[in-house]
Amino acid sequence: MKKILLTIASFALAIAVNAQVSVTQQNISVIENNPNMTQRQHSQVVAKAPKKIASNQRWVGYYSSDALADPDDGMGVPSCPGENKVGIYLTESILEPYIGMKIVGIRFGLCEDIGQSGVYLHRIVDGIPGQVVASNYVQYGKTGWNQEDFPKPYVIKEGEELAAVFEYTQYGDEEDHSFPLSFVKEGDGSIPIWYWCLYNGTNYSWNQFDAGGKNLSIQVLVEGDFPVGSSVESVTASGNAVEVARYNAAGQLINGKQKGLNIVKFSDGTTRKVMVR
Repeated sequence: MKKILLTIASFALAIAVNAQVSVTQQNISVIENNPNMTQRQHSQVVAKAPKKIASNQRWVGYYSSDALADPDDGMGVPSCPGENKVGIYLTESILEPYIGMKIVGIRFGLCEDIGQSGVYLHRIVDGIPGQVVASNYVQYGKTGWNQEDFPKPYVIKEGEELAAVFEYTQYGDEEDHSFPLSFVKEGDGSIPIWYWCLYNGTNYSWNQFDAGGKNLSIQVLVEGDFPVGSSVESVTASGNAVEVARYNAAGQLINGKQKGLNIVKFSDGTTRKVMVR
């Protein structure tokens, strides 16, 4: 096993009339599986392939391609066993291009089967995942991509932030079943991962950790009007970055899409010119 010691920020709501968020920095051991120490041949595993989506739909997350970690490279948090949740932070800048569009589903990638699970879309409240605005039950999470539709689509609102998470059982040993999480070196690896767990055997709380530049394999399915040549079409075209700033033809910073030529700057440092009609 390759042990990666990462810094985790633990978020706990203080018990008071006006609850405040307290943040503490702690260390958590996130372990990556070593293929030389596994007890079965992962090459025999048939991974669940991704489903095709409609032309008016896009995958949105820390990356948007179909990339998954090899089953031999699954990661886990054996130091925090329990019924845990893990997910991504859909910041305002990530969601801005899709305001008014609908989140109709979610998918998450696995390196091991996890059995029964659930998928959740939380609204960020006071800096942590709060109210669940969409959810669904997962009968059996299998190795590969697992896609679930939400019974009721959620409309993305201006200025809000969300967390897209899935639930799984984290085991406390170092067997194969303890390493189901898929992380890939693709997209913007600077945004932290949300993790819900019972840390140090006390209370469950939301935590954040940095996966060493890798990104968790979970994405939401956004449905809307994606005209060819629009700014949104260009944002999703690369599959590896998110929009961080936008300028008009004169080089002036603008707040959102404007008719005419837009210059879009992405989180990977690249820029792209797009025509908004």
